[in-house]
Amino acid sequence: MTIPDAAQAHPTGQRSVAPIRWPRPSAAAVALVLLWVLGGVVGVLVPSLIVPPQALSAPGGALAAAFGFTALGVVLMCVAGVAGARREGHAGVLVAAVTPSIALLIGGLAMVGSKLFPVTPV
Repeated sequence: MTIPDAAQAHPTGQRSVAPIRWPRPSAAAVALVLLWVLGGVVGVLVPSLIVPPQALSAPGGALAAAFGFTALGVVLMCVAGVAGARREGHAGVLVAAVTPSIALLIGGLAMVGSKLFPVTPV
């Protein structure tokens, strides 16, 4: 049994099934995703360059600068999430964007606490 070609299946010669149209994100959506990624990079990479993760303690100025960059990254991620949610009209975008930024903020606070009050090995 042979299956007829799509052009032969319809008497007028038109396709019986519409062609697949793949979704293409708009430039604004791509820009918001890149802003969110930039916030994550600023919030993780820059503080680790200021205060190395393996350091047991750090001076207060370096800790303040590192946490400042973490907070800046969190703000960038939240701004991108809010803008994306308003643009799409869907709260899931907001939840998907803001949840990792809250985790980043908690990680930054844990970093500051572990460097201010180091635990000495026994």
